[in-house]
Amino acid sequence: HRDLHSFPTRRSSDLATLGISEEQIESHVKTYKMHYRQISCQKTVLLPQAVKALELASQHAELGVVTTKTSKYSIELLEHMGIMHYFKVLIGREDVTYPKPDPEPIFKAISKLQSDKNKCWMIGDTPMDILAAKGAGIHAAAVKCGYADETALSPLTDHVYENAYKAVQFISIS
Repeated sequence: HRDLHSFPTRRSSDLATLGISEEQIESHVKTYKMHYRQISCQKTVLLPQAVKALELASQHAELGVVTTKTSKYSIELLEHMGIMHYFKVLIGREDVTYPKPDPEPIFKAISKLQSDKNKCWMIGDTPMDILAAKGAGIHAAAVKCGYADETALSPLTDHVYENAYKAVQFISIS
């Protein structure tokens, strides 16, 4: 999915450079999260051919989500879009100590899926996704229809596709 109203996750030091005092940072983040929760379902759309990709992928594998968003909001969003039932596992920001690009969330998802790491693929639309997959020692496929373009993704993987459906087609015949 893609947020049309996107606000990058910021560290305290990033917010401080915007002129926000340390005392105000927590309040700003809390206000943003409350606002995001209210608008996320209306401001988020599925990437092109996402449902088709999920239908094909679910015929060949158990699926999971690894996100830097919180599990609670991600589940609500995926349920709103009518696609949560495709996923056996969802690992959110609060489920790990170190989020992507660290491989910890991928390791946790693989463990919950009880999967063979050598048969796992990460399909992602950001360099963080691909770096996390590489760190976890799993295959990675990038899609150009999300947050990053081919210029950012192609140095990280040989598998760059127009959308998730094209990536799943490749993986299902591999």
